[in-house]
Amino acid sequence: NTLNIHVCSLQIIDPYEGMDPGNWPTQQERLQLLDECRQNSLGPFFVGLVGRQYGSACLPEQVELSEFLTILQVCQQKGFSSDALEKCYRRNENTMPSSFCLLSQHAYKKQQDTQPRSKIENSWHEVAGKGRKILNDVVSQCVLEGKIDSERAQKYFRSSLENDLRYGLQGSPADIRRCLCYVHKTSEEADQSKRGNEQHFEFQAQMPRLNQLRDDFLPGLVKSHGALVYTAASEQHCQGRYADELGQQLCSDLMALIHSSVVRERSQAQNSLSQQRHLCRVFSRLYRIERAEVSQ
Repeated sequence: NTLNIHVCSLQIIDPYEGMDPGNWPTQQERLQLLDECRQNSLGPFFVGLVGRQYGSACLPEQVELSEFLTILQVCQQKGFSSDALEKCYRRNENTMPSSFCLLSQHAYKKQQDTQPRSKIENSWHEVAGKGRKILNDVVSQCVLEGKIDSERAQKYFRSSLENDLRYGLQGSPADIRRCLCYVHKTSEEADQSKRGNEQHFEFQAQMPRLNQLRDDFLPGLVKSHGALVYTAASEQHCQGRYADELGQQLCSDLMALIHSSVVRERSQAQNSLSQQRHLCRVFSRLYRIERAEVSQ
């Protein structure tokens, strides 16, 4: 196959491997991992899978001091409790500029080491959930009042999916064409609109951002940078078949990207070698010394 022909090594890294979100890398660690893959991979370095779930908004890992204080002030004015935010964040004067930084689950556990372990884990997820809810309401109000710029406020509303996609699919057109993205739409999305439970309302709240990703952001990259984005739709009962077809398509696309990258790399190496040889011939003519034969 392509990997054997070119003697390539393919390593797949899933930052969301495992069932416990507490073991997943932080947002900063994920973005750093993406940078390393971008720099060290000859061919493809990012594969994005977009389905019907957008995910909950991420708590920003760092909020500038003035902005965080503005949020706390609006909390007090609107009668919201800022207790959850103050538990999630700690002031850090070592950052530039001074900021409030998000505690990791491990750091939060360390502060609560007097409580049973199971209770601490539940407490962290509960506090983080309350923090997300408060930030969503308060930052929305700050945007309406002009205290926080709309573009700057986006970091409070984006999920891990959107953060990873936007970070992975940036850079030069050549880098973007080394990425693969697969969008899958199902009939279950339409069924969700008929339900009236809590999950339905969360789904409805996330749909505008998910649709913006699938229908605006990704197609825009296709037009402007030639990004490789595939969109498929299937019935809910056909998802097993879609998974099989996706695996085959992914394998084919990866091999094609690896092949084109290796061929391009070899072509560049050959061109470089040809240029060096040409320079050697030029320099050799410049330093050629001709002497007339002397008879004795």
